[in-house]
Amino acid sequence: MLILLTCLALSLCLYAALNDIATLTIPNWLNLSLVVLGLAALFIAGPGFEATVWHVTVALAALAISFVLFMLGVWGGGDAKMVPAVLLWIGPAGVLPFATWMVVSGGVLALILIVARRALPAERHPRFFAESLKPGAGAPYGVAIAAGTFMAMPASPVFADFLTVVSALH
Repeated sequence: MLILLTCLALSLCLYAALNDIATLTIPNWLNLSLVVLGLAALFIAGPGFEATVWHVTVALAALAISFVLFMLGVWGGGDAKMVPAVLLWIGPAGVLPFATWMVVSGGVLALILIVARRALPAERHPRFFAESLKPGAGAPYGVAIAAGTFMAMPASPVFADFLTVVSALH
């Protein structure tokens, strides 16, 4: 069951990234689904009360920080909700790898957007990328959040069973 929940959560992260590229939004239902799935995964994984409390604490701290960043206009509301939702899954052991990969991915994303927005005339933008490539548009930071999630998986005890199954397939 934990493997199924993990597959669903990772699929939602991928969907969030793609939807953010296409529309510059991350739907509320998606972030809420990540939270519900994360709480179920913590219950099923059974890392213990203390570990569960730490996962929830990390998510709540991320929510507070994300709210401030949203209020400052650093990122959008969907991004501000997705970060704590995925950190519920990742937990304290994965915060540093998650943040590092999210920032690195976000930097690469920003460079790609700068080059693409200057190099491609608006009438030549591929339709899927049109919103993200509009001059002055925000960055689809859901891509960086999803990348950080995938890269931080090895540090998360909740993702451990999933990674064991995937590595056994090779």
